[in-house]
Amino acid sequence: MTSPKKEVLVGKKGKIDKKKSKESIHTDKSAPINQPEKKGKKVTKLSNETISTQEKKDIKSETDLSEQGEKKVNKELHIAGEHLDSLKTDLPVTLNDIRDLIERKIVYDETKERMFNVLYEQLKGYQKEFLESLQKPIINNLLVLYDDINKLKNMALIEISDKRVINGIEAIETELLNILYQLDIVPFEKHPEILDPKLHKTVKVVETTEITEDKKVVEILKAGFSWQDKILRPEEVIIKRFKELKTNEGGIS
Repeated sequence: MTSPKKEVLVGKKGKIDKKKSKESIHTDKSAPINQPEKKGKKVTKLSNETISTQEKKDIKSETDLSEQGEKKVNKELHIAGEHLDSLKTDLPVTLNDIRDLIERKIVYDETKERMFNVLYEQLKGYQKEFLESLQKPIINNLLVLYDDINKLKNMALIEISDKRVINGIEAIETELLNILYQLDIVPFEKHPEILDPKLHKTVKVVETTEITEDKKVVEILKAGFSWQDKILRPEEVIIKRFKELKTNEGGIS
């Protein structure tokens, strides 16, 4: 009778053991299933934490770089501002210096040009005087020759009736005038009737009682010539000179 009870107890125990074993099995089954999920969550959580930490580091480094860049830019702007201020201060001085240099250069150029012009005029004058000194003796001889030919022509017109001789003398006179023209020597074109001290040289005076004829040119003895727009030789002339008649009580003396 005792044995069956024992079996029941055993059976009960077995039931209990089966229950426990089921629970244990159930526990064992659930444990492996849930355990990877928990591990996965931890890995995800860790990876998120790692990423967030890296992002923070990147953000921090970017912030540091931007701050450094900003500081560098501010420093450069400050240096540029100081340089600009110095330029503003020195600019009027620089402009004044440039203006002074330009004015001095202008004065120097004007002085140099004026000196060059003076030297050029002096050299031109020396050259002209030198040429005149060489040419004057020749020119004077040519003028004397012209005077002689002119006298010869006037005598031929009076004493010689042969026109061939007169034409020959006139041809020589024309050739001589051409030579004088080539030397820029020309006879006077105007012949004032009243004495002009610049153009005339009085060599003889004829008295006159008419006051309106005073200093009137009676005759031209030698022709006048100009050379390079200057008077080379004045005309030699005979003029009239007014002379008042003396009267006595008894009449004209």
